[in-house]
Amino acid sequence: MKQSAEDYSPKLLFDIEITSKNFIEMIQFYEQNYTKHKEALKQSLAKYKNATEYESKNKKMIDVSEAEVSKLEPQRKEIEKTMSEKRDEISRLLILKSDINQKQQDDDKPREKTRNAIEDLEDQIKSTLAPFVDKIQNTINTLNKIELKEILEYRNVSENHAPSKFILSQVFAMIGENTEYDYIRKNMDPNKIKTISSIDYAKQDPTFVTYINETVNSPDFQPESFNPKIHTLSVKFSDWIQAVNKYNVTTNEIESSYKKLSDLNRKLDKQNNTYQETKSKIEKLSTEISVLEKEVQEMERNRTRIQGQI
Repeated sequence: MKQSAEDYSPKLLFDIEITSKNFIEMIQFYEQNYTKHKEALKQSLAKYKNATEYESKNKKMIDVSEAEVSKLEPQRKEIEKTMSEKRDEISRLLILKSDINQKQQDDDKPREKTRNAIEDLEDQIKSTLAPFVDKIQNTINTLNKIELKEILEYRNVSENHAPSKFILSQVFAMIGENTEYDYIRKNMDPNKIKTISSIDYAKQDPTFVTYINETVNSPDFQPESFNPKIHTLSVKFSDWIQAVNKYNVTTNEIESSYKKLSDLNRKLDKQNNTYQETKSKIEKLSTEISVLEKEVQEMERNRTRIQGQI
């Protein structure tokens, strides 16, 4: 009432005697003012109630969030700890891989040196034997060109020529055939001669080498007695046998080179095994590092997800 009177008094421009009309107007003004203040108070109370409810709800949410964070935080820390351990392991493996790579490079130097030594020695042996290989190939080409007509003509000539019979029996013995002259005479044909010329002399088969050696050292081996125009096949067989013999003799002379080559090949095999073992270690380490890196990447994603939730 007092507040309403104070609010109403400015309406009075000067002091006058308060009449019944004035009083009624003042009561009406008070009623309006009271209603206005009452409504404002109700709105204030409503706002206060809403604020209180919001604060209570927010507090509950904060409590729940803090509880969730208290659960997530240990997970995040555990992930970070594991990530750190795995990164340390990756660093250790990378250092180990680097050391092994260096060892492999160091081991490859003598391996390369051995390979070069083998290549040089093989070239040396090949160069030494080349003239004899060419000679043998020329005699083989000549034998392969023999036709049946020449063989038929040779039969009659060789029948009464002991050195020719001897060389034919030796040649047939080399291919495991009957060495009797009658058998040789009936069975000698171009295909049989091609079988003789296809013998792999480079294999140094002991039996074959023995036949060649016995033939050239036998008193019955008389190449000087062959007339190229008459004893045509004898000359061709003799040339082939002598060429193979020179190849065999030269091979024996450079036996030390073959032994050295064999030793070098064994050494290279050992070096290759070591190289492959080192290579396998590097590949295994690379696989382990790759697996760990993928695990760290997955952990990083989980850590980021948990951090986002926090």
